[in-house]
Amino acid sequence: MRFFPAATALLLASGMSISSAGAQAAPLPQPVPCPAAATAQLDGFYRWFLATRDGGRSEFQSQKQRFTPELYRELRAAFALQPADGRFVDFDPFSNSQVGSNGHRITGCRRAGDGLLLMRVEVLAGLGPSRTSTVPLDYVLSPDGQSWRIADIRYPGEVSFSLRSYLQGLLKQP
Repeated sequence: MRFFPAATALLLASGMSISSAGAQAAPLPQPVPCPAAATAQLDGFYRWFLATRDGGRSEFQSQKQRFTPELYRELRAAFALQPADGRFVDFDPFSNSQVGSNGHRITGCRRAGDGLLLMRVEVLAGLGPSRTSTVPLDYVLSPDGQSWRIADIRYPGEVSFSLRSYLQGLLKQP
């Protein structure tokens, strides 16, 4: 996985915890079948996302119903930041890359505390359909009536972090 120096520096400077490959990981919850409504939510989001030209930032408001209110607010505020502000989202949070995305695949689900669901999504990111690599993302989904909302995205790997922690650190900076 490619992780970007600006994001790493922000995480370290803000005091957020990141874990390295050598750290002891907590045991994963047992796999469960992915609920159809959760799968439909992520598949629908990626259909929209893959069809957009700019990673969806200019049309992001159309996806509001797919996110928890907290994550949606944080994403909108962070997407509004520009390099001239001295801080901005310098990677695509839906592929954890700085290149285009060409597809996705849901590979499994696990239950988390408080009724949350962890859904592993493998995103094909790269410069074109024949030049891609698989980037794993763990979506945290929160139940919302008969549906599910995206509450966070966790980026596993050599340097792991969560989208909410990253956004909160980015938005706290002056």
